[in-house]
Amino acid sequence: MANNNTYMNLNIIQWNCQSIRPKSRSFESFLNQEKIHIAVLSETWLEPESYFRISEYNTYRLDREDGYGGVAIMTHRSVKCVVCTTKSRNPGIELLHIKILNCQHIENIISIYCPSTVHTTQSDWDAIFSIGNSKTLILGDFNAHHSNWSLRTDRRGSDIFDTMLDYNFIHLNDGSFTRIRMV
Repeated sequence: MANNNTYMNLNIIQWNCQSIRPKSRSFESFLNQEKIHIAVLSETWLEPESYFRISEYNTYRLDREDGYGGVAIMTHRSVKCVVCTTKSRNPGIELLHIKILNCQHIENIISIYCPSTVHTTQSDWDAIFSIGNSKTLILGDFNAHHSNWSLRTDRRGSDIFDTMLDYNFIHLNDGSFTRIRMV
């Protein structure tokens, strides 16, 4: 798996957890069972002052004051990374960005949560997709629909799809749900 502390491959998941705290035990089991290196979470529903930890993982969070929404990136302790001070120009888009230091193929991971009630423009997505390079993953809950990953298309989905094409990104979602129930 690792060669001289540099990863060739990482197991990465993205999960819309809609409140991580009550699901933390089953989530920790899942992380260990599946040997997940990086977990990108949206809708964590953690308050800024609250304590949250899973053994063997570093947790980087961007919480909302109201205790809803929120994004996090959890990295196994073997993954070396730094948190970047990147912010979205649209305050309604929650964005957390880390730079991976010991992986050949992935440099940046960006976690996004954009509530459906937030108004976005094409330039919001252009600014986000211009952050990285060809070794960047942008994951999260965009609340956007496009026929390439959904049954319907809306304006936000079209904006994101156009931006993806402009910045040479591809989407990896095959239409599978990213919100699963954990007991």
